[in-house]
Amino acid sequence: MAGPAAGSARPAAVRARPRGGVAAWGATALLPAAAALYWLPLRGTDLAAVGAFGLVQALPVATLVGLALLAVGFALALAAPSGTRATRALRAAWLLLTVFSLHGLPAVLEPEPRFPTAWQHGGFVDFVQRTGETATALDARWSWPLFFQAAAAAMDLFRAGDLTPVLRWAPVVTQALYLVPLAVLYRRFDVPDRAVWLGLWLFTSVNWVGQDYFSPQSANLLLHLAFLALLLRHFAGPTPSGGARPRLLAGPRRSAPRPSDARGADPRRSGPRPRPRPGVRPARATAPWGRLAVLATLLLLFAASTASHQLTPFVTLATCAALVVLRRCSAVRLPLAMAVMVVGWLSYAGAPYWSGHMAEMFGDLGRVGANVTTSLTGRLRGGTPEHEAVQYARGTFTAAVLLLAAVGAVRRRRAGFGDRTLLALLLVPFGALAAQSYGGEMAMRVYLFALPAACLLAACALWPGTAATTAPASDPTSDGPLTAPGGRPERPGPGDGAGPAAVVAVGLCGALVLGAFLVARFGNEAYERVRPGEVAAMEAVYRAAEDVAAAGDGTVRLVWLTPAPATDLTPNMPWGYRAHERIGYVAAPAPEDPTDLAALLDLVRDLGPETYLISNVAQDQHIHLDYGYPPDWGRRLRAALAAEEGVRTVVAGPDAAVFTLAEDEWGPDRTVPPLPELTARVGTTPHTPTGLRVFGLLLGLLAAVEVREALGRHRPRSRAAVWTTRALLAGLLLVFAAVVAERFWLLA
Repeated sequence: MAGPAAGSARPAAVRARPRGGVAAWGATALLPAAAALYWLPLRGTDLAAVGAFGLVQALPVATLVGLALLAVGFALALAAPSGTRATRALRAAWLLLTVFSLHGLPAVLEPEPRFPTAWQHGGFVDFVQRTGETATALDARWSWPLFFQAAAAAMDLFRAGDLTPVLRWAPVVTQALYLVPLAVLYRRFDVPDRAVWLGLWLFTSVNWVGQDYFSPQSANLLLHLAFLALLLRHFAGPTPSGGARPRLLAGPRRSAPRPSDARGADPRRSGPRPRPRPGVRPARATAPWGRLAVLATLLLLFAASTASHQLTPFVTLATCAALVVLRRCSAVRLPLAMAVMVVGWLSYAGAPYWSGHMAEMFGDLGRVGANVTTSLTGRLRGGTPEHEAVQYARGTFTAAVLLLAAVGAVRRRRAGFGDRTLLALLLVPFGALAAQSYGGEMAMRVYLFALPAACLLAACALWPGTAATTAPASDPTSDGPLTAPGGRPERPGPGDGAGPAAVVAVGLCGALVLGAFLVARFGNEAYERVRPGEVAAMEAVYRAAEDVAAAGDGTVRLVWLTPAPATDLTPNMPWGYRAHERIGYVAAPAPEDPTDLAALLDLVRDLGPETYLISNVAQDQHIHLDYGYPPDWGRRLRAALAAEEGVRTVVAGPDAAVFTLAEDEWGPDRTVPPLPELTARVGTTPHTPTGLRVFGLLLGLLAAVEVREALGRHRPRSRAAVWTTRALLAGLLLVFAAVVAERFWLLA
C-alpha cells in the first residue's frame, strides 16, 4: 500500500493528466489542418493586389484564418504536459511551422528573391569568386569582408553557380537557426518550460525588423546568440549570495571571511537577510582544458563577428562587459581581450572606411535625442497616410513587446527572482543610441539585439515562475521532477499551470501578434519585392557592362531616381548582383512633373557614353508611398521618356524600362569612364608597426594568463609576480592605445 506521501501527490497528477492529454491531442490534430488552411488557398495569389499595407492585402481570407490557427494550435501545445519527449516534439513542430509560414511566405509567393540589398550582397560574393579580392574603395562593407569571403568559399566548395536560391530561402533558414542558440540561452534561466517555448515562439513572431535576409547582420546575430549561449552556459558568474568577486588578475589567495562578515548578514536578525534568487542557473562544471576550449571558441566567434560587421561586435562586447560588472560572468578577462580585438581591427583593417568617414563614425556620438529622432520620426516623411499607418503600426508593435517585457520583469521580481542577467541583455543594446544613428536604422537594430531578452521576459508575464515551479534553491541546476524536502513530488505553483485562461490568452494574443507581424514585416512589400521585369532590365545593364569590359577597362553608369538623392542611397531594384566594379549607380532627383525631362537628360548627357537611366515599378511605389508622389508618376515618366526625341529605349516592359541617349546626342567627349580604383590606399604612421607587435603581445599575454589560471590554480602566485603581470599588461595597453590614437589623428 502506498504511503501517505505518495498517496497525497498522486490525485493531483491524475487530475492534471486528462486536460493536458486533450490539449496534446487537439494540438496534434490541428497541426495539418492549420498548415493546409494557411498554404493551400495561396495558389494563384494575385501579387498585383499588394498595396500600401503590404503583402497582407493580397492574402485570401482562408489564409488569415489559418494564421490565427497557428496561434491557437501553439497555445494548445503549450497546455500539453511538460517534460515529455512527445510534448517537446509537438511544440517544436508548431514552432517550425510558424517560422516557415511567417518568414517563408514571400519565398513561396514571389517569383524572385525579395529585398534589393540581398541582391547587392550577392554581387559582393560574385566579386570575391571572380577576383579573389576585396574592393575596399567601392563600399564600406568591404572593410568587414569575412561574410562575403565565407559565402564565396562555400559557393566554390559546393560548386554552386547560382546564388538566387540562397537569397530566396535565407530568411527562413536564418530564423530557424536562431532558435538553436536561443533555446540553449533560455534554458540557462530559471524560468518554467512553457515560458521558454513561448519565448522562442515570440522571437520568431515579433521579429519584424527584416534583418534575416542574406546579409552580414543576419549572420552576426547568429554569432551573437551563440556567444551569449556559450558564455552563460559555462561562465555564469558568482551570485550575490556567495562566491568571491572575480578579479582581472588574481593575486594570492586569502582566508575565507568570518561568518560575522559574511555578505547578506543582517545585524538586526538572527539569520541571513533573504535575497532574490539569481534567475540564472550557475555555470556547469568544466574541466580546465574544457574551460580553455570554450574560451577559445568564444574568441573565435567574436573574431568572426569583428571581421564581418560594423555594429554587432560592439554590442556583444558591451553585453559581456556589463555581465562582468554585474558579477554575472566569471570570465573577467574576456571583455579586455575582446576590446583589444575590435579596436585592433577597426584601427588597421577598418582604416579604408574611417579614414574618409570620421564624421559619419563619430559625428553623432552622444546625440541620443537626434539619433532617436532620425531612427523613429525621421522615417515618417510625409508619404501617403496608409504608409504612415504602417510605420506607426511598427512603432506600436515594438512598444507593446517592450511593455510586455517590463510586465514580465515585474512579475519575476514579485515571484522572488533577481534577473540582472536578463535585464542586462535587454538594456545594454539601448546604449547604441548614444553612439550614432547608423543611417537612421539604429532604433531597429537596438530592438533586434534586445529582442531575445524581451521575448523571454514577455513570456514570463504569463508564466513568471515561482519557488514551487522550478528546481529548489539548493539544487538550481536540476532538470528533473520537482520534489519537496521530504522527497514527495511538488505540486505545480501558480506560475506553472496552463489552464483554460492561459490557453485563451496565448491563442487570442498570439493571433493578434501574427496579424500585426504581417503588417509590420511586409508593410513595404510594394517596393521591397523584386519583379521579374526588373531582373530582366538589370540583365540588360549587366550585358552592357560586360561588353564595355570586353572592349577595355571601362565602366557604365546607371541613373536611378529618388526625391532625396543625398540621403536615399539604396535603389529599389535588384542592383549590383553582377559586375560589381563595372557599374556606377548614380542617384538623380526625381522631377515632380514626370514630363519635365530637361534636367534629367542633361545629367545623363554629362555623365557621358554608356550611361543608362532605369525606371521601375518598385522605385515608383517607393516614391509614391514614402514621398507622396502621384501613383501614376512612374508610368507617365516612362511614357514621356519613350516619346522623347533623342532618347533610345533599351528595355521596355510592364515592370521596368531602361533608356539611354541616341548616338548623336552625346557630346564631343565620347570617352567611357575608366575602371575605378578598387583598393583604398591608406598610409601608415611612424608607430604603426609597433602597434601591430603590441597587438599580438597583448593577446598572447592575456592567453597566457588564462592558461595559467585554468591549469595552475593550485599553485599560489607571489605578490611580485601578480604586480609584474599587471604592470606589463598596463604598459602594453597604454602603448597600444597611443598607437591607435596616433593613427586616428594622422590618417583621418
